[in-house]
Amino acid sequence: MDFRYNDTALKLEEELAEIKSAEKAIPAPEESGILRIAKGKTPLDEVRALIDSSKQKSAGVEISEYRVRAKLAGIRDAGPRAVESFLAKANR
Repeated sequence: MDFRYNDTALKLEEELAEIKSAEKAIPAPEESGILRIAKGKTPLDEVRALIDSSKQKSAGVEISEYRVRAKLAGIRDAGPRAVESFLAKANR
């Protein structure tokens, strides 16, 4: 009986070695949504980060937009006559 148990143990060890080598050959799974949430990165956070990165503008663009907004605010504060005079100057 000893021989039969030893043979079974050897087979199990061989199969275990095959399983371990097969596990090493399997590529690591991609990060699933549950793993990202467990790490603290939710899909919403990823979308927000993407939107924030696309909203960043260069300093030159920010300055030019600020100047345009300031001019428009000045025209709006001056009233309808300023708009008419601006259009008249533009049509010349």
